Amino acid sequence: MKLQSSVESIILIREVRGLKFATYFRLLLFGGFFIANFFLTYEDSYYGILAKSITQIIISFGIFIGIYFLKELSRLNKISLIGLFGCLFDCFVILILPIIWFNSVGGNNANIPRLFILKSEIVRIMFVIIVLNSLSLRFIYPLIITLFSFLLQLFHFIYAYPQMVEQNSFAKSYLEVNLGDKFMLDAFFTNLFLFLAGGIGIAYLTWIIRKTIYEAAISEKENTQISRYFSPAIANKIKSASSEFMKPGGSLQAVGILFSDIRNFTTLSEVLSPKETMEMLSEYHAKMVKVIFENNGTLDKFIGDGIMATFGTPNPGNDDAENTLRAALGMRKALESFNQSRIERGLAPIASGIGIHFGEVIAGNIGTPERLEYTVIGDNVNIASRIESACKDLKVDILCSADLLEKVSLETKENLIIESGGEVLLKGKSTPIEIFKVIEKTN
Repeated sequence: MKLQSSVESIILIREVRGLKFATYFRLLLFGGFFIANFFLTYEDSYYGILAKSITQIIISFGIFIGIYFLKELSRLNKISLIGLFGCLFDCFVILILPIIWFNSVGGNNANIPRLFILKSEIVRIMFVIIVLNSLSLRFIYPLIITLFSFLLQLFHFIYAYPQMVEQNSFAKSYLEVNLGDKFMLDAFFTNLFLFLAGGIGIAYLTWIIRKTIYEAAISEKENTQISRYFSPAIANKIKSASSEFMKPGGSLQAVGILFSDIRNFTTLSEVLSPKETMEMLSEYHAKMVKVIFENNGTLDKFIGDGIMATFGTPNPGNDDAENTLRAALGMRKALESFNQSRIERGLAPIASGIGIHFGEVIAGNIGTPERLEYTVIGDNVNIASRIESACKDLKVDILCSADLLEKVSLETKENLIIESGGEVLLKGKSTPIEIFKVIEKTN
């Protein structure tokens, strides 16, 4: 439901943009008509004056409605009502304009043929209005305008038919074509049904565009949801990978491996409620994972309060060891900031241990075709985990292996204080390895 609601919000934003553009266009159009109407020449009669006055009232009302729409659109709670009212108002404009124009030149009292209504420019205005109403991404609006305009043109035809003289060739006289009683019946119905087909086509295209945006929004949200469960590198790989990648199996590659763990977490959780524990973990993990991602790391998994991350998966690079070390140092700084915030809130600071190592692992998917997990396995993963555990015994927050330091540039090492932690026999290993404490130099 949250995904659906979020997608609807995206569609709503697009709809508001379309309605705003249509409203601005209407205001510009009505503003131009308002000024032009003062200079247009109407017949000097009661009907001419009445037509000019009614036209000005309708234009003024349109401007007022447009300004009101713009104000209400910002509230996002009357979108459908505004869209529908705008559509119906456009229908009213389409209905009344030919009548005003016909009477502005005298109408029946001046013996102007009714055919003048059919020969007015209203069809072009109808089509512009159809396009404007499609901008809201609701196909029903252009469809309503199209059907209304189609029926209105048929009504105008029936109204003018008694005075109509059919003509099969174009008249040479402009006045005869535009103000006379000659009319090309075939051309009228051809254009009428082309207009209907064009309007329905625009309505259908509007529906397709809305559906496409809706599906794109769902895809975007699904990708966002995927990124909540996978690191950006894995999420991007999943989205662009071939079917071969989505099978169980892996390949041998050298990667940086990082393990992190909160010290005395069991004791800490005993004095916190479950809700407080989860809130603390959520805040802590968010800060640590941000640093990992900033250094091109891949979040492999959360292990309770612990974090396992890799660098160089799924795509290895030349800076994987450097990124592993930078991530560890960045997590140290992030924890200092996190603890400062906790102290200011009257909460106890927390401590962590980070172990980093570099070596070959099997990286790939484990599981079944129905349920896969991208991870790394191998002895070097165990070594990294054991190095992290050694942080507790040596009472330090970061330890790294010689294998990782060998891959780090001299320039990076010059900015560090690297102290040997001695050779340590890690749990489960028969041969001791040398591990190192890492501290950044202060200026």
